[in-house]
Amino acid sequence: MLFRKRRQFFKKFLTVYLLTVFLLGSFAVGLYVGRRTASSGSDGKSYDLTSIFSKKPPNVSMDLFWEVWNLLEKDYFNREKIDKEKMIYGAVKGMVSSLNDPYTAFMDPGEYKKFSLSMEGSFEGIGAEIGINDDNKLSVISPLPNTPASKAGLKPKDVILKIDNYNAENLTLDEAVSLIRGEKGTKVALTIIRKGIETPKEIEIERDVIEIENVSWEMKEKGIGYIRIAMFGDRIESDFENAVQGVLKNKADKIILDLRGNPGGYLDSAINIASYFLDEGMTVSVRRTSGGFEEELKATGNNLLSNKKVAVLIDEGSASASEIVAGALRDNKGIKLIGKKSFGKGSVQSLEILERSSALKLTVAQWLTPKRVNIEDKGIKPDVEIDFTAEDFGQGKDPQFDEALEYLSKM
Repeated sequence: MLFRKRRQFFKKFLTVYLLTVFLLGSFAVGLYVGRRTASSGSDGKSYDLTSIFSKKPPNVSMDLFWEVWNLLEKDYFNREKIDKEKMIYGAVKGMVSSLNDPYTAFMDPGEYKKFSLSMEGSFEGIGAEIGINDDNKLSVISPLPNTPASKAGLKPKDVILKIDNYNAENLTLDEAVSLIRGEKGTKVALTIIRKGIETPKEIEIERDVIEIENVSWEMKEKGIGYIRIAMFGDRIESDFENAVQGVLKNKADKIILDLRGNPGGYLDSAINIASYFLDEGMTVSVRRTSGGFEEELKATGNNLLSNKKVAVLIDEGSASASEIVAGALRDNKGIKLIGKKSFGKGSVQSLEILERSSALKLTVAQWLTPKRVNIEDKGIKPDVEIDFTAEDFGQGKDPQFDEALEYLSKM
């Protein structure tokens, strides 16, 4: 019996991947076909291969699948190495990848466990997200703050040419993730190219334990509270509530909300965070299904910051859930967005928990801004566009933050 748990979430680009965590691929045990007797894999587990035809869609023949399966079992030279569970997973990986949707992917139990840990905010790797860009190139979406990736100098939109000695053009997204992820203390070399760099550059990164702090806050001059959201992960709502109480106790009357480098997370969390700034009943986002049905997702009423002056920081690494929040605040209240154009992920994924703790992440809808703008592959253009260069970073400068601070100081 399949156990299905559905929770919509956003991970941008691709399947936006937290390197070291996600490995997407594969199939769940349970694709059983034909009138075959129970069979054991090389791991000694037993698989019932008798019931799948009773479940298959009409007008779909599994003859080719089983013809290949039987040939492998009968004639493959190293038959003792055959693992039926892995064969099933591999078959499902092919089925899902045939959709050519980088946001739809199957996770076997091990991959799903790693995915769950990433959403909890702790895992091993380099601390970056990668995906496939508009030119079909493997690219960095966003290095997370204070991680090996950001400390080594990776930037959003860096195109990855090689992973160690592997040509990235010959790799699928999950293969690339598998090569980049790894245990603390090990190293990976990424050869990248970026705008403004004429020749490829190799960056060696030592993997580490990545602890993601969902929310941080501090008070700035002139009663301005600063709240940064790094990711809409599992603890985001309680962490954000603590940050809000912190700035309110310090009598902040203006807020800088920093969503730069935020790759997204859970949809319901994005709705709830946006609700702090909006009046109850305002539209946060519009969800559009494949049948054209539209559902307006409304602010929930926890509007503790709705009377504050606000500026929002975004950049090329702001995606999905963070774009929902930024779009909702500007469309509803004219809140100024400062920085660079956001990533542009406008689809909704559902997470289905399947047999043996495997999972399927699949695209189920589009999301639109309250003014019904589809930002897929377009991003959200800020009201004030300001660069934040490598030189600025090296000198400890942040012109985007400085612009927000100056803007609010004059209000």
